[in-house]
Amino acid sequence: MSNKKHVTKQKQLRKEQGSFLQPSLVFVLLLTLVVYFPSLKNTFVSNWDDGGYIIANEMIRNISWKSIVYMFTHFHLGTNYHPLTTLTNAIEFHFFGLNPQPYHFNNLILHLLNTALVFYFVKLLIKNKNGALLAALLFGIHPMHVESVAWVSERKDLLYTFFFIAALCTYLFYLQKEKRRTLLYISTFILFILSCLSKAMAVCLPIVLLLLDYYVGRKISKKTILEKIPFLVISLVIGIVAIQAQKAIGAIDPDMDYNFFDRILFSCYGLMMYLWKLFVPIHNSCFYNYPAKQNGHYPIIFYLAPILILAIAYGIYKTKKLKKEILFSAGFFITTIFLVLQILPVGSAIIAERYTYLSYTGVFFLLATGCNTLIQNKKEVFNLFIAALIIITLTLSVLSYKASMLWKDGLTLLEHAFKTEKYDVCGLHYKNLAIAYFYSGQYEKAAHYYTNAINKTKNNAGLYCDRGVSFYKLGAHEKAIADLSYVINKESNNLNAYHYRGLAYFELHKYPEAIYDLSKAIELNPTYIDHFYSRGLAYYIIGNYTEALKDYNFLVQHNNFSTEIYNNRGLIYLKLKQYDKALTDFNSAIEYDSINSNAWFNKGLVYDETGHVNEAIDSYTKAITYNPEYVYSYKNRATAYLKIKQYKLALADVLKTRELGLTVNEEFIEMLKRNNN
Repeated sequence: MSNKKHVTKQKQLRKEQGSFLQPSLVFVLLLTLVVYFPSLKNTFVSNWDDGGYIIANEMIRNISWKSIVYMFTHFHLGTNYHPLTTLTNAIEFHFFGLNPQPYHFNNLILHLLNTALVFYFVKLLIKNKNGALLAALLFGIHPMHVESVAWVSERKDLLYTFFFIAALCTYLFYLQKEKRRTLLYISTFILFILSCLSKAMAVCLPIVLLLLDYYVGRKISKKTILEKIPFLVISLVIGIVAIQAQKAIGAIDPDMDYNFFDRILFSCYGLMMYLWKLFVPIHNSCFYNYPAKQNGHYPIIFYLAPILILAIAYGIYKTKKLKKEILFSAGFFITTIFLVLQILPVGSAIIAERYTYLSYTGVFFLLATGCNTLIQNKKEVFNLFIAALIIITLTLSVLSYKASMLWKDGLTLLEHAFKTEKYDVCGLHYKNLAIAYFYSGQYEKAAHYYTNAINKTKNNAGLYCDRGVSFYKLGAHEKAIADLSYVINKESNNLNAYHYRGLAYFELHKYPEAIYDLSKAIELNPTYIDHFYSRGLAYYIIGNYTEALKDYNFLVQHNNFSTEIYNNRGLIYLKLKQYDKALTDFNSAIEYDSINSNAWFNKGLVYDETGHVNEAIDSYTKAITYNPEYVYSYKNRATAYLKIKQYKLALADVLKTRELGLTVNEEFIEMLKRNNN
């Protein structure tokens, strides 16, 4: 064959490969889109981080230069330092408010971009499009990635991975290109910073860059080390900030009741479970508890885990084929997941599926390389490989599709977790499920599961407080007071305990006790309007109108306007016989809610007491118009009609009053009938 024909054939081959690649990658992305489509219909998981990161996060409420600077110089509620992620949520909130669909849509778009990036990254490494396509397919549809995609709060996983893999690609170009190397190096460095600002887990990138040096055959020299120094400096800074953020809320607790040997067991168990779920991704959960000891020992699997990990390490050491690929894959996987293996105690879960989002890329690379090598060396297994790939693809797709639906809302998610996860050392699953029931308004079930959580713990004041609030919501006020009193005895400055015990006392008509608790709550939080509202109402009921007026004046002075606040203050002015002020407040209440029957009725009371009978009748009539069952409006209007000798109208209102269940003196009715005749 001539050289010209050979060149032509090579061009034709490249053309065929290119045409095969484009629809194949598009197919992978479309399949991934279908698999995660249910997530677009999901709500926020308000009781599982979305409440703090999105719903109640004041940091995302506005976008200005000042607010952006604040994002990058503070961490919200002591959580991980990820200002760039917070900024993306702020942009979403600016345009879409708390509509969850755009947040989920953007998560899915990022996952599709990451899937494409994995393809290009692996392709740069192994120079084989089909192998890269396999890696991208596994990345796109694997069930262990559902948590990162279907959970809005895990935007940080998607974003930091995007910049992380992009940085790896630019670094590979930096190693391969002779031109524009400085630009590529700077690009890698900038992408690394963006990744760190998305999630602190990105600090491991300098080690991965060294692994890439090893894989491409670059010698580790003074130059290769020096060029990593800027990256290491950034890693150190971000790492310190992240640790301080975690310590601020106690997410890192060196005093947890686990020794160093326990931590080694947990980290080996974590590695083993991550590898197991790579190949058998079933019985997945949003939360994996630490194990409980039985007779002073953990379940046997925790003691077997180090042995299995050592066996895998020994197998890697003895492997001859694909030695470099295996070492790179293992190094990538361990480096990117090491920080969350619970050697340093972070959080209350022993493993988390989201931690595999980036780290599995190393294993997918190895699987792609191994399968590609096997097919090239043994053509006869190609058909068998395709059949197996179809079955695996369908299985993973179905599992991920179903898992995406589990993130529909907090209750669906945690009910599944409760059924799935077997370890529950300190009642966390009971607590989490109780929270989910509480947020869904199922307070009886919430109290039940809080009780189960309490039974598995000792002296946990927080659980008693939550159960006490559940009892209050159920109307079991005595039980609520018992739980909340226990909390106050343990934690004398517990704001919620004082607040809800005060409300429970109020419902039991124990107003002095309610006033004491609500006053204590105001001491602890002088700006929370509900404390002033409820205390002012208690003062009003016991006849202390001066103190009641102070509370409602405070609310109005601090721009806490509402129909109820103006209504209540108007009643106070009415009791104090300050009729002009009372009328002004009732008119203000009506301005806020023109069909509020209480405001119209109260306005009628003012006119009644000041002798404006016709105006009183008009106000009572308005109250009846907006609430035809308002019995006292009929009663008072009847009295007003009687004053102007409209006996027929007065009789009709009195009869309506009796019909609505209010006791009426029969002699009074007979008198109206006689006058009507």
